Amino acid sequence: MIRTLSTVLLLFASAMSLEQTSRSPQTESVRPCTLHPVNGRMCVSDEMLRGLVIRYVAPKLPEGTNKNGEVVLHAIIPATGGKATKISVVSGDPALTRPAIRAVRDWIFMAYVYKHGHVAIEGDLHIRFKAAG
Repeated sequence: MIRTLSTVLLLFASAMSLEQTSRSPQTESVRPCTLHPVNGRMCVSDEMLRGLVIRYVAPKLPEGTNKNGEVVLHAIIPATGGKATKISVVSGDPALTRPAIRAVRDWIFMAYVYKHGHVAIEGDLHIRFKAAG
């Protein structure tokens, strides 16, 4: 019995160490959305956020920049909908973050309904830039 238990613990410990060494640094970063899901806001996916956009403004590639790239922004939308109340940069090329924020600031979102009431939402938006040509 004790031998079986020690074998199981040994297997579990080795599996945990394998999992820890195989993780990339990007997967270990925790978003505020996943840390505190009960903070008065619902955490939603990029697709859900984009589905609630009723006014979309396309991000413009900065002049003199001729490259593809992606910026990830974290946006908080109030329970009443409308424009994002807070937009922060999660990752991306610094040359592309400013135009991405400018575009998302002008997006207008529908209110999100959950259990017969409006609720504030938050999530990450992936803004992709494509160079002409």
